[in-house]
Amino acid sequence: MMSSLAERLNNPGSIKQNGWNERDDWETNVARCTLDPWRGSNEQRPMDNLGHAIFDDVEHGIRAMVRNIQRKYCNGKFTMATICADWAPSADTVGSLADGVANNPSMYAEYVAFKLNMTPFTDLALFNQDGSLIGPQSIGRLIAVMEAMSQFEAGYAWVRYSQWLHGIVLYLNDFGVEEKPW
Repeated sequence: MMSSLAERLNNPGSIKQNGWNERDDWETNVARCTLDPWRGSNEQRPMDNLGHAIFDDVEHGIRAMVRNIQRKYCNGKFTMATICADWAPSADTVGSLADGVANNPSMYAEYVAFKLNMTPFTDLALFNQDGSLIGPQSIGRLIAVMEAMSQFEAGYAWVRYSQWLHGIVLYLNDFGVEEKPW
């Protein structure tokens, strides 16, 4: 079986490089994105030709995924419905292909919510307003959210549990948390 784009790029959330804007041309995006790439991005090739970040390892891809979810959460997007509307907007296409099928954020949110046994409108209760995780119980919920999102992006599960944990530790290190909270 051929690996998914997300797996090949070590990017379980299929996240775009920082600063990527669908409305701008390639040169403008490259100039902007190389000024502030995601931590752990490949230095020689920080993104593919569609703006998806390329990471040196999956743990840095997970760190970026946590950071991206946290930013959305702290901007008032507390549910899968609101996160997915921003994560995979209908103005973009599946795989960001020029002639691709439009993203369906409702279907994305419903898929993840089903995997989590909740509705797409349930508050995920993940982060405090300062961006820190609410507590140890939110770590398991965050992993479940990211794992379901990654499965939706790739079409199959490919990230190991230990990698999810290590990616979260990289994120927590941004807050000066040196020890594991579990």
